[in-house]
Amino acid sequence: ESYVYGDPGSMYFVANGANNASLFVKQFGVDSEYGWQKIRGCRFASAVPSAASGAYDTYTLNDIVWNSEPAATEWIGWVCVTSGTFGTLSGATGSINTGETALTVNSATNLHVGHYITIAGVTGVKRITAISGTAITIDSASDATVAGAAVAYQAPAFKGFGVIES
Repeated sequence: ESYVYGDPGSMYFVANGANNASLFVKQFGVDSEYGWQKIRGCRFASAVPSAASGAYDTYTLNDIVWNSEPAATEWIGWVCVTSGTFGTLSGATGSINTGETALTVNSATNLHVGHYITIAGVTGVKRITAISGTAITIDSASDATVAGAAVAYQAPAFKGFGVIES
């Protein structure tokens, strides 16, 4: 592990590998070792995340991906503006009733807790909160009853921030 520290009110990184680091920020005015708070969803990449950068990678609104190879006129990083999961669910279907959070799928092979999905005929993006066999629990109730509806991943979206001067 390597650390980069700053004064109170600043931040430091703990490197755990090229694309897996943690960012911590010091709470202002707190001078104990417990004053450091981990910032969630902090990752590093040389380009904006895409389906090509990792199937089944999941990002939540406001996750930050820092540019690991920044250069003049490029972004310092990218922020997730739409939660989602990269990948393709081939032939996945599901059934759910209005007002329920219990989705029954034909196969849960590529589904995992935390993934963001859409269900054809149901409004909005749903996040998987539990899986037991082919029984999936989602984070919010369905607004429609559907049977054998297509289930797909909802891809995340990103916006760049902080252009470096030339």
